[in-house]
Amino acid sequence: MLPRPDRSKPFEGLPAERSFLAQADLKDVSGKLARSLMGRHYKTYDKGDASRYYLCGEKGKYSLFGVYLVHFSVLIILVGAMVGSFFGFEAYVNIAEGEVADHVSLRKGGTPLRLGFEVSCEKFSVDFYENGSPKEYRADLRFLMNGKEMETKSVRVNHPAQFMGVSFYQSSYGTIPGNKVYLKIVRHGGEDKATTVEAETGKELQLPGNEGIFEVTRVDGNLMGVLGPAAYISIAPVKGKKVQFWIFQDQDMVQKRLPEQMKRLPKLNASAFAPYTFFLHKLESRYYTGLQVSKDPGVPIVWTGCFLMVLGFFVTFFASHKRIWVRLSVEDTGTRIEIAGTATKNPVGLQRETEKLTNDFKKLFKEKR
Repeated sequence: MLPRPDRSKPFEGLPAERSFLAQADLKDVSGKLARSLMGRHYKTYDKGDASRYYLCGEKGKYSLFGVYLVHFSVLIILVGAMVGSFFGFEAYVNIAEGEVADHVSLRKGGTPLRLGFEVSCEKFSVDFYENGSPKEYRADLRFLMNGKEMETKSVRVNHPAQFMGVSFYQSSYGTIPGNKVYLKIVRHGGEDKATTVEAETGKELQLPGNEGIFEVTRVDGNLMGVLGPAAYISIAPVKGKKVQFWIFQDQDMVQKRLPEQMKRLPKLNASAFAPYTFFLHKLESRYYTGLQVSKDPGVPIVWTGCFLMVLGFFVTFFASHKRIWVRLSVEDTGTRIEIAGTATKNPVGLQRETEKLTNDFKKLFKEKR
């Protein structure tokens, strides 16, 4: 709604210094004042006749909408939160070096969720302090679409990587058995002969005495959670049935924990295939990276709402809607100029600006007393 320029209320109680007489006719004075206000970025409205003329200059009208902008920003933030809640997710995934994952497990319920792309852990490295605690660990990730590499990024603690709107955070790491197993095989009979063997999981090897072939079919970094590193051996002899049994890296510890089972169960007997005894020297280990995975499409909306809220607060508290009112009256010796001002806030600033305008107008028309 446009203000009425011909208002008398702003001029009630006007100080004497805000009124002066200019030696110029009404038309000349009104034109110069209008141009002066517009040069100060005021939007002007006028109304008058041959004897009296009103001019209103308005600035900062947008400040009236600051409070509405704040309320609107709250709605935007709520919408962003709802979008993130309905269309986003939080999940986790463990990826060993050299392996590829195309799905993650949701934190709520552990339900698998396909990513729509593949992520590979090319390399994992960890640095330690002198006391043995981890100093920094990082995973070099490779992102693929239909087997084609799209991006490579490194993930460290507090330095996530993003791909297709999905964020990957480094949260944990650990080790798992690798493909190689280091064995010692002792063949009894007369003089015991020991053979050191480097075997790969799933790869068949000949027994030292050529009595058959053996294979490491499975490895476990901590069998049953308490028995430590173990390997499952499968032997196919030249004659006879296949023999399968577990061997342990810490055989003495397992013997103490399971003394009866070790006697009764052939699958726990490292000498189940005579004349051999198998010993597990160590398992090859490799690192895996534990990644926290999240997607929140509502984040840009929330940030937009936050920006609008800050802007709304700034407009509400620091911007002011100001109006400068000028009343011109024709007198015998010239034109009487009266200047008043109103503002929604910052009256001190308004007073300074009104005083400056009055002084500038006096200089413009060379005030006549």
